[in-house]
Amino acid sequence: MSAARRAFFSEEVALVIQGYHKRTRVLPGITGLAQVGYTYGASLDDARAKMVFDLYCLGNQTMLLDLRILAATVKVVLFGTGAR
Repeated sequence: MSAARRAFFSEEVALVIQGYHKRTRVLPGITGLAQVGYTYGASLDDARAKMVFDLYCLGNQTMLLDLRILAATVKVVLFGTGAR
């Protein structure tokens, strides 16, 4: 999906899902709970589900959660397992 199309999709989702822009408060990184815990999303329901993951991370920022995400990322990278 092109960057312009993805930006348009994000704006459309923000109109439908209240609080969607709150997920931008999660700092970008190599990986995240939504990336290792949910499949690639292309629908409003997928966007809503990924937002729940991001907001959970935002409200529960701990070193332990970061380590859990890191471990899940390693598992996905090394063994090809995880959300598809």
